[in-house]
Amino acid sequence: MERSGDETARIRAITFDCPDARSLAAFYSEIMSLPVRFVDTAERVEIGHDHGRTRLAFVTVPDHRRPTWPDPAYPQQVHLDIPAFDDDRVKGRDDTEPAWFSPWWHERVLDLGATRLPHRGGGCPVYADPAGHPFCLCAAPRAGDEAPVEPHAVIDCFVSAPDLASFYADLLGLRDRVEESPGWVIIRRADGRPPGLSFAAAAGNAPCWQDPRRPRQAYLELETDDHRGTEELALTLGATRLTSRQTGLDFFADPEGHPFSLAAPGT
Repeated sequence: MERSGDETARIRAITFDCPDARSLAAFYSEIMSLPVRFVDTAERVEIGHDHGRTRLAFVTVPDHRRPTWPDPAYPQQVHLDIPAFDDDRVKGRDDTEPAWFSPWWHERVLDLGATRLPHRGGGCPVYADPAGHPFCLCAAPRAGDEAPVEPHAVIDCFVSAPDLASFYADLLGLRDRVEESPGWVIIRRADGRPPGLSFAAAAGNAPCWQDPRRPRQAYLELETDDHRGTEELALTLGATRLTSRQTGLDFFADPEGHPFSLAAPGT
């Protein structure tokens, strides 16, 4: 993965806990046209493109507790904004939907096992995947047939979206703030290339892994060439080291409790 000049760590994968990793990976692979690239065991599957781009990963958790957003007791914590490309297949729309939205996308995700949720996120239709994780379909012009789909994560903030954005901006070198308000922040690399991150104000219980009453639902997997230096930076910025480890990854919690992992490239 190509690095920016002030990058300390990089987003390797956006990872979702679920009851069946293979099944959920197949769901997102179909929606986003991302190939299955890596299957470790039945417990972990990754989808995405090569060339160092951010992937989606799915981990089987037998006692997985479904998010039931917008129920604040079991919030989404992290969700995906999925680009719904406007192309020749997408024609016609329901007047109750945003002007860009097409029934083609609605029918496609429902046929694959999604559930429409009675809510909109920033004007975008919201669905739940088969494991309960919400995702948004967002308008996106197609950049060309060869342009790869890049997963974009939105992190729910239960204290301060700008403050949590600052934590990840410093940790990941995402210095450019594309949008900023008290309830919504988008950060990205200075050169504009993905991946970026969004932060949204939310009500509900922050994650508190490993408390089963407030489980994690999804997390970022970060990789770094300087593990010790990145760990020290994360702790200085307000992260907390979590004692448990899984699949060789070191886990931390960001200042609002969202877990993230840290590993060397190729781990």
